[in-house]
Amino acid sequence: MGICYLMLPSSTFEKWLLNIVFGTALFSIIFTASFRLFDSWFVSGLHAKYDATGIAYLIEDLEVLNLDKMYYFMPLIFGLILALSVLIGSLHFRKNSLVYSLLSVLALFVITIGYRYFVINAFLDGSITGGSLIPFYGVTLTDDSNLLKEYHLTSDYTIEDIILGIGIPGICVLSIAYYFAIKEKEL
Repeated sequence: MGICYLMLPSSTFEKWLLNIVFGTALFSIIFTASFRLFDSWFVSGLHAKYDATGIAYLIEDLEVLNLDKMYYFMPLIFGLILALSVLIGSLHFRKNSLVYSLLSVLALFVITIGYRYFVINAFLDGSITGGSLIPFYGVTLTDDSNLLKEYHLTSDYTIEDIILGIGIPGICVLSIAYYFAIKEKEL
């Protein structure tokens, strides 16, 4: 972030609030509008194509998604976390802050998958499949003595519960961290 922004004659809270409003609220509005636009465009395009051919029964249940579904909330939460991470990165990286911020988030994601892989291998003798490396999903184990046996370990919580349980507090923590990053960098 430029030194001119940090030297604005406003309080740390005002700078933080301005960036949170533009960084998160504006992102949420644009994401919601584009989500609705592309979803409506996709559904109407499919209906127009299949209604003309006479095989509309294939897509009769296809309709525009409600905004209360996790297909909307999960990308929105991930986008907000990414936007706040970029805001924090803009204070810490001088050149190419967007690129370095995005690479840092990607590295954190890769480290999370790697950590999960090594922990699972350490406790379960390395008998996992590749699809089990995705964070917060179940783990599929194969029995080495009997290759026909597979075990699928899952959590009682759904992926939606986990994303909301980690994503909402994550957004709050990143917002607070951004406030203190601005306060630290102020001149």
